[in-house]
Amino acid sequence: MNVKSDSFIKYLVGYLVGLTVLLFLMGCSSQPQDPLSINLRDHKQIVQHIHPTLQIEINDQIQLIPADIGITEQGLRVIHTHDEPGILHVESPFPYQFYLKDFFTIWGKRFDSQCIFDSCIDNDHELKVYLDGQEDTRFGDIPLQDDQQIRIVYQKKG
Repeated sequence: MNVKSDSFIKYLVGYLVGLTVLLFLMGCSSQPQDPLSINLRDHKQIVQHIHPTLQIEINDQIQLIPADIGITEQGLRVIHTHDEPGILHVESPFPYQFYLKDFFTIWGKRFDSQCIFDSCIDNDHELKVYLDGQEDTRFGDIPLQDDQQIRIVYQKKG
């Protein structure tokens, strides 16, 4: 090979490596690393907007899901509540699969296969989740969808 060919190959390899790095960085920055950290200022750029409903029952007592969970002076978190009891507003500037555990993360409350808030399973109590009336064992891993009914029940066994 001659000097011109060697220079051209080095230039081409350098160009392709640089282009690959640039495209990778552009792809990484097109969506935040943590969608739960997004604060929406308005509803202008929303591409996903769904409304699942959540009910929590502890020892036969319906628990109030407060208004304004996920709403601060900085804006709206991607999952938040307004004044409708139990209606979750899932709004995102890009398509993304959110899960029930994401709402509890934003709310700052505990929910997993063992506990809802401070109520944890023991010899006398059980924790169940119902999705659209059917028992579901995914707990926090239930994907949030529009119009679904989610019911979390902590109760005495039997």
